[in-house]
Amino acid sequence: MPAFSGEKGSVLFGSIFTGFDANVQKWSINVAQEMLDVTTLPGGSSQVWKTFVAGVSSWSGSFEAFIDDTVLPDVTSFDQASGICTFEDGSDNNFSGTVFLSDCDFENDVAGAAIVNCNFQGSGALAIA
Repeated sequence: MPAFSGEKGSVLFGSIFTGFDANVQKWSINVAQEMLDVTTLPGGSSQVWKTFVAGVSSWSGSFEAFIDDTVLPDVTSFDQASGICTFEDGSDNNFSGTVFLSDCDFENDVAGAAIVNCNFQGSGALAIA
């Protein structure tokens, strides 16, 4: 059984998306670790199994928000911004770190509300508090 639901959460990205934290519909974070192949050539005719060691870790993510009809996000300059993705579980736990916005797609559909989808790349460690 889940410990918390997705109904409480926010994304804060400094001045680029001021006011959009209230309009976020969903967000995701992906944490990855490179796997480095260190397999050596075998002697004899035995079956060869690949061997790996852990490499560098990285993180990235995305979010989707409804576009506010009073102000568009300033995406003319993708400057470095301090990003915080939070979820509330009664203890205000959150993920945070420095991010670079990599791309944003604006969508407007006659059958739905206008939205913006943005992807970001984490730089440095992802903090969990």
